[in-house]
Amino acid sequence: MKAYQFRTLCLAACVFAGAGVALGQDTQPQPQADDEPVRVGEGVTTVQPVAIPYMPTPAAADTAAGKAEALGRQIAQIVATDLGNSGNFTPIGPGR
Repeated sequence: MKAYQFRTLCLAACVFAGAGVALGQDTQPQPQADDEPVRVGEGVTTVQPVAIPYMPTPAAADTAAGKAEALGRQIAQIVATDLGNSGNFTPIGPGR
């Protein structure tokens, strides 16, 4: 048998062996008997507390929108208000 035929035969054997292994695998993991599916937006019975810290700044600076420290507090207040208004969270922490 010539060397190039032997290499071709070995390559074909590797391809078929790899295809057999790939075809023998499950494409999706099977769920366990005690696993329950996650249902987003269903079954929320309690409001979750969430801490919203003030957004710190590396240094005190004045910007066109105001002082950097005040802006960090305002951003935290907006986030806390939005989460509180969603009905799913109770913001806790400074200023609450």
